[in-house]
Amino acid sequence: MSSEFFPPNGFVHPGDFPLMSSPTNFAALEPAIVSACAQHERDGENDRNYSRCLPLGEYFVKFGPYSSFYPEVVTLNYLADLAKNDASAPRVPQVYHFFHDNGRMAYVVMEYIDLIQVSAETLASKAAQAVRWMRSVPAPHDVVLGPKGNGRARHVVFKKCEAPLDFVSLVALERYFNKVCLLTVSASLC
Repeated sequence: MSSEFFPPNGFVHPGDFPLMSSPTNFAALEPAIVSACAQHERDGENDRNYSRCLPLGEYFVKFGPYSSFYPEVVTLNYLADLAKNDASAPRVPQVYHFFHDNGRMAYVVMEYIDLIQVSAETLASKAAQAVRWMRSVPAPHDVVLGPKGNGRARHVVFKKCEAPLDFVSLVALERYFNKVCLLTVSASLC
């Protein structure tokens, strides 16, 4: 297993992923984390609400295929860094450790945030606040469209939730959607 943080395309982005200081030696815990995640997979194989995340002691672990998970973890770390000194920000878990199993499966150990029960009205208000904060977050200097850390834009509007190509600007994205709309309208007229 490797604790080095290499993006799928092999380029290293120094400073993308400064790990939080912690008295815990996470590298020594990697085999136990992998084992717990494997057990979680086996236990959840027939559960339609299964997700690749689990509380593990005082931490929260999320895992997934390295190639698609790396950008998510780097984006999470970017948002956590911005949120930690911003009183208006929602709670974003701090990333403590990231590692992968030879580029196949990746694991992130992060801060566990206890959830509290709130009314539907409070939840809606907090969700709206979080969305407003996310909209105010400056885009990373090294990303035009898509996740920080590499990878194509991901959203439900795209087939299989992933953009078919890299968009270098909002104009390029708009051109793509206009073309798709024209093709869709043309196809429905036949």
